[in-house]
Amino acid sequence: MKINRYPGVKPFSANEQALFFGRDRDIADLCDLMRVEKTCVLFGKSGYGKSSILQAGVLPRLAAECLPIEVRFGEYIAGQSLPPLENLCLALAKRALSNPQMAFAKDLPDSLWVHFKKFRSAATGGGYLLVFDQFEEFFSYPTEQQRAFREQLAELLNDELPEDLREAARELPREQRRLLATASDIRLLVALRSDRLHELDQMKDYLPTLLHKRYELRALSREQAREAVLGPAGLPDVALAEAGSQNPQITQSTPLQFISPPFSYSETALQQILTDLSRSNTTQQASGVEAFQLQILCDSIESKVAAGRVPDRDGDGLPDVMPEDLPDFSEVFGQYYERRLAQLPEQERDVARRVVEDGLVRLDPATGEGRRLSVDGDALLQQFVNQGLTTDLLRALEGTFLLRREPNTLGGYNYELSHDTLLAPITAAAKERRQREKAERLRRQAQRQKAERKKIEAARRRNLVIGLGALALLAFAFYQNWEARTAKHEADVMTDLAKEKTELVAQKDSLATRSQARADTLLNSVNVATTKIELAEKELKLARNATQAQKQLALRNLEEAEKAGGKVVHLILNNAKQQVKSLNYHGAASALENAKLLLDGRQDSAC
Repeated sequence: MKINRYPGVKPFSANEQALFFGRDRDIADLCDLMRVEKTCVLFGKSGYGKSSILQAGVLPRLAAECLPIEVRFGEYIAGQSLPPLENLCLALAKRALSNPQMAFAKDLPDSLWVHFKKFRSAATGGGYLLVFDQFEEFFSYPTEQQRAFREQLAELLNDELPEDLREAARELPREQRRLLATASDIRLLVALRSDRLHELDQMKDYLPTLLHKRYELRALSREQAREAVLGPAGLPDVALAEAGSQNPQITQSTPLQFISPPFSYSETALQQILTDLSRSNTTQQASGVEAFQLQILCDSIESKVAAGRVPDRDGDGLPDVMPEDLPDFSEVFGQYYERRLAQLPEQERDVARRVVEDGLVRLDPATGEGRRLSVDGDALLQQFVNQGLTTDLLRALEGTFLLRREPNTLGGYNYELSHDTLLAPITAAAKERRQREKAERLRRQAQRQKAERKKIEAARRRNLVIGLGALALLAFAFYQNWEARTAKHEADVMTDLAKEKTELVAQKDSLATRSQARADTLLNSVNVATTKIELAEKELKLARNATQAQKQLALRNLEEAEKAGGKVVHLILNNAKQQVKSLNYHGAASALENAKLLLDGRQDSAC
């Protein structure tokens, strides 16, 4: 697989010793210090290359003299991080060989001293070099775990058998006591950021001399930076052993294949690079260059060379970098991050960005400073599985060198950012992304609210239309009801009229019947009266010729006849009145005519 000449953000590894230029003096000095001192603290600003000088410089040089036991504690994550003591013991078990002579130690109280006696170093010198890189992470662990680790680490580094083990070993055979009491050859190298150096004061209770021997890794000088820029660019695609003639710390012969052909820098371009890098240094070393920034800048240049965008300008067949080929320094770090993400398939970039920015960076609420997290791969998968994270994507992220993978004590791998200096551009990118997401959420919320308002307005209009329709229907219903009631009223009136007419007809029929009956009665009365009148007239005639008695009888009969005739006339007149009231004028006229005839008859009789 082809590799970059400049690793970029990730620290150099032991396999990249051929590419590690500019730190020869620091490597030699630090190795000499570790040969004579039992403990040493390597400190320097983040981005100066502490991890790189250990991996590609110091540890390969000392590997033949002592067995390096490297431990990364990682930022503490509750429920996931192992206690520091357990972490160190597991790291030892992976690297060292078991010691059958110490089989009896299994019955002794558990401690670092006993644990290290159970193993033996495979190094020629038989000793161990404990390397705690990124040691500032240790201080994120619970206080009790820190205290237990300090106590047992101090016992391990001491040349005398701990008191509790001395008491426990009294019953052991003499040879076993001797093996147990012989101190292991252990040296300690602690590396941490210079701005966290003061936290080592917490170790003084058990390790009071820890800070006595310190080595500060400074920024690259201009000459060192020059070597770091030119060295990798000029390497041909050759075996490491051949490149080793230029770099004496190389001990391997694995062939290297680069993504770009060898290329060169013009002196003008080189001086501009060194000047720009020196200006960006935030320390008091005005001429110093941060190794991390140098790697990112040169990686950007190499990408242009690999893409064929840097021509051969001097005719030697190799690309020549000129000032116009250099990237904008103010944007190069953010561009590096985006360029690495762009190497992934487009559909995976969003989840990759979230894993990097949200899963592997913790923002300190007190300082606002971003901190790297070292997170178990399975935990990351669980956290982001719903967003599309897969094991293949984690490996692809590792391939972009934005992340690095380290074996953990659980048999899996922890993932973390390749370098602390990535925190600034990643934190800035995360802030920008969250602002975009917030703006997008607000936009969508506004759209939803607008849609909701439209929906409400439409519903309001619909309800208004429905309401108006309902009112219209109600009005129509009222109208229909009114018409129905009017029709019913008219029907009732007509019914009442019909009923009244029926009753009137019945009354008329009854009146007619009564009138007929009265008429019949009157007629009978008239007939009776007529009969009596006739009798009276006859009697009167007889009376004229009769005696006085007969005359009186005739007068009585006449009076009775007159009375009867008066009653008849009276009845006829009443009948005429009823006929007038009934608007039966013809009947009334007939009745009056009858009454007149009767009266006329009476008058005639009286005469």
